Amino acid sequence: MPELNEVRRGRDTGNTLLHSKSGLVMKYIWAACEQCGKLRWVKYSVSDKKPISKFCRPCKGRAYTGKDNPNWVGGRSNQGGYIVVYVKRDDFFFPMAFQRSSKSAGCIPEHRLVMAKHMKRCLLPWEVVHHRNGIRDDNRLENLELLSANSKHNILINKEIHRLTKENKILRERLSKYNKEE
Repeated sequence: MPELNEVRRGRDTGNTLLHSKSGLVMKYIWAACEQCGKLRWVKYSVSDKKPISKFCRPCKGRAYTGKDNPNWVGGRSNQGGYIVVYVKRDDFFFPMAFQRSSKSAGCIPEHRLVMAKHMKRCLLPWEVVHHRNGIRDDNRLENLELLSANSKHNILINKEIHRLTKENKILRERLSKYNKEE
């Protein structure tokens, strides 16, 4: 059994997979995982005089999740104009989170989370949270409206489309009159 912090060439570790096929001499160090303490051979950086990885493979996956990940931005991201929030598995509102997509797994659209917290319950999949002012990332409670079904949401959207179509027609008429006067 090697001693802790012992450095060897890849082929001298006893594992045929740890030597370079290109002929380069790769060095390895017998080191303990900082997370679980498991001893294993790790690539050794000769210039830095330390192991390249602090964690074993199982711990490495756990070590860089959530707040420990250097790319962590607070669990919020923008998807299609909507802000989505990451929630942990033990959170009360986790059943509302996306489950299928690996990219969005554990994420809830923030407007749905704000409404659910206000209602003090999880929202049902067919309940729709509508942004009254149409701005997708304005998730203030006074801007949100809970609709019982998607059909009511479609009615609101169609009314808005109809209003904007009328307004567009009026503006086009004004613009054409303005262009004729010149």
